[in-house]
Amino acid sequence: FSQHLQVPEATLLQSAGYDVEITAKGAQNDMYDSINSINEVLVSSKFLGDQFNIVKVHEELAKYEQYALTEEGKQKILKEFKTKVEEVKGAGPFINELKKMHKSFCEEDISIEKRSIIGGVLLYFISSTDIIPDYVFPFGYLDDAIAVQIIIERLKKIEDLSKPNDEHEV
Repeated sequence: FSQHLQVPEATLLQSAGYDVEITAKGAQNDMYDSINSINEVLVSSKFLGDQFNIVKVHEELAKYEQYALTEEGKQKILKEFKTKVEEVKGAGPFINELKKMHKSFCEEDISIEKRSIIGGVLLYFISSTDIIPDYVFPFGYLDDAIAVQIIIERLKKIEDLSKPNDEHEV
C-alpha cells in the first residue's frame, strides 16, 4: 500500500493508530526491515497469534516447492492461478511478477530447479491460508509479496551463477 500510495510505511501505520517509530531516513525500504513492523501490527491487532518472520516464509516456500514438482501441484497451479489473480483484482508490480513467473512455469524448457522455485511461490500465492491468511485485510497479501521478492532474489542468484565469468575468460 505504501509503495502504491507513495507514502512511507511508518506514516500509514501511524495514521492507523499504531505506535511506530519513524527513523531519520523515513520508513525503511528494505523488505527484511519491514517485517518487524508488519509483525508488530499483526501481533498488536491479534490477527496473528504467532510471530511473523522471514524464516517462516522460507519454510513455507520450501514445502510448496516440493509440492510444485508433483502432478497434483502442477495441476493446481495451472487450474487455479488465473482465478486467484482475478479474485484479488490485482494489478501492479506484485501481480505482474507473479504473471511472469506463471508464464515461465508453463514453459516446457524450464529447468526442474526453476520450476520448483517458481511453482512454490505460485502455490504460496494461490493458498489463502498461508502464514498471514489472505482474508486478514489489509495485511493478507504482505507475506505473499515478501515471498515473491524472496523468489526474485533467488532466481537472480541462479541466473548470475549460470552466466560465464567474462573477467576470467582468455
